[in-house]
Amino acid sequence: MSLHQGRRLSALALWLFVGLVAALPPGRAGADPGPRVTENLYDAAALPGGPLWRVGAFGLISRSKDSGRTWQTLPSRTTETLFAVDFADENRGWAVGRGGLILATTDGGDTWTAQDSGTKNHLFDVDAVGPKEAWALG
Repeated sequence: MSLHQGRRLSALALWLFVGLVAALPPGRAGADPGPRVTENLYDAAALPGGPLWRVGAFGLISRSKDSGRTWQTLPSRTTETLFAVDFADENRGWAVGRGGLILATTDGGDTWTAQDSGTKNHLFDVDAVGPKEAWALG
């Protein structure tokens, strides 16, 4: 299994876990019902033993450093929907979305910079193939 396939399987497992948690019925009165998903999420990325990232509506990018127990919202500087995210390593990653939007980070997601995609078509997936290269699909 390639590193990319492993990351995609980890992201899929995270996505399924988040979806299952969101679908659970509320707990008993006074009991902690656990985490609830309140954002419209479209993709997640995970590195083995590393942080998790997720993207969604209104430019949402968030990161978890504790296996998804808590999430930190990161400044994307956009309100466009983001459909996919992928990381080459813990620092270098890309997010793609509506209108050909590509955002890149070199500091683990603390800051994101727009890159020219050359298209206004929506981009629905991204694959970080190396620390300086990613492929986007629209």
